[in-house]
Amino acid sequence: MNKIKSRTSNYLKTIYETSYTQRWTCNKQLATMLGVLPGSVTEAVNRLISQN
Repeated sequence: MNKIKSRTSNYLKTIYETSYTQRWTCNKQLATMLGVLPGSVTEAVNRLISQN
């Protein structure tokens, strides 16, 4: 699996897992869980939205 697919899978998995414990989450919380900067989460989520 290439880096982009792996990274996307990590974001999706974290969002999915978080949805079981909370109704919503913010980018800052996802960033903390993933060990990345909040801006990286924003970019990843925008990329996922653009891909439908």
